[in-house]
Amino acid sequence: ARIFAEQAESAARKPSAEQVKKYYVDNPNLFRDRRVYSIQEISIDTQPEKLDALRHMLRDSHSIGQFMDYLKANDIEFTGTQSVRPAEQLPSHVLDSVVRMKSGQAMLSPSSNGANVFIVIGSKSQPVSEEDSKLAIEQFLFNEAKRSLVKAEVGSLRAASRIEYRGKFANGAAPEVGSANLSRPAFIFDGLAADVGVRDAEVPK
Repeated sequence: ARIFAEQAESAARKPSAEQVKKYYVDNPNLFRDRRVYSIQEISIDTQPEKLDALRHMLRDSHSIGQFMDYLKANDIEFTGTQSVRPAEQLPSHVLDSVVRMKSGQAMLSPSSNGANVFIVIGSKSQPVSEEDSKLAIEQFLFNEAKRSLVKAEVGSLRAASRIEYRGKFANGAAPEVGSANLSRPAFIFDGLAADVGVRDAEVPK
């Protein structure tokens, strides 16, 4: 499998200067307008049907403490962390919402296990110039090109593959469904920004 991947990747070409520049211009939040965020994150373990109730509670809460009290009162499991993370370390769908948020605002983002709540405690501008980001962008685009080639090759193999059923499956019997096939899909919704009264704070230097 490794040799197959290496052969597929060998056709990849390094990006041109125009491609690198375009990526820099098209992603200002990662470069020209890049910020470093102090973020509190609450990971909530719950069922998808309870997400609407969580959204409403987050919107109506006057503080994160009140929201967490709601989780405790309803026996909803959660864990909380706080960290300082630059824009490139945030998932793209989270970053798209975070850049529009003010200090003290929160958003709820559904996850495979339930939901994640992100609270922006503070942020600090830390832009990266086109010159300083050139090598990183080149490497990223080059890796993306290699991944695309491998994905295309695997897709071609799957399209041309012949599947033969044997044993108890030869007569069309459906395979038994195991727990591995029952995992919930990850739903992606628009982020919800709600002022929850978290005190403004500066990102540590």
